[in-house]
Amino acid sequence: MTIQKIFFYTYKVFEQLSLKISILSCGFWTRKKFYFNNISYGSLTSIGIPILKISLGAKVICGDNLYIRSCGKYTDTAENRRCKFIVGKDAFLRIGSNVGITASTIVCKKSVLIGDNVLIGGGCFIFDTNFHPIKSGDRINPLTSNNGEKKSVIIGDNVFLGSSCIICKGVTIGENAVIAAGSVVVKDIPANEVWGGNPARFIKTTC
Repeated sequence: MTIQKIFFYTYKVFEQLSLKISILSCGFWTRKKFYFNNISYGSLTSIGIPILKISLGAKVICGDNLYIRSCGKYTDTAENRRCKFIVGKDAFLRIGSNVGITASTIVCKKSVLIGDNVLIGGGCFIFDTNFHPIKSGDRINPLTSNNGEKKSVIIGDNVFLGSSCIICKGVTIGENAVIAAGSVVVKDIPANEVWGGNPARFIKTTC
């Protein structure tokens, strides 16, 4: 074995040890953040520490085996951002079991329901709100500037969202659907179909 290979394998060993230590440390602090934000969860693995902005009166429930990646170093898509969960007053965010979320943002002002076995690729955005009103007069009025329309988002079981997808308010994505990377979803997507583009359009079935 050459010196180069010895250094290579030694480096890989230290890299794996570093990852395991990071997972243990980040998992500890993520659980603490979940606890202090009154988030109900089963079990979780966290690489990096997510950003949480949970309002009083909000409700957040996560299932078992939640996997969160918030660190670009260990993300294949090289997303150097943290996961962010923003849940407004009286809003409801539910994340099912066996869900993987990488460097993505969920903004929930009414309700966002994510099923089981869902994969959310790097850099996705899921919004159930317009944030600001459509009418310009309402946007520039300090009393109404944040009164954007809100509609629930539902993501069914076994859905796969490719990297950098944007899921807009009022959308329901049926079970087993696949959304291509970089897509903008503005309307409902039936189960067992592949959609992609801006705005997202039907490509083929998953069968």
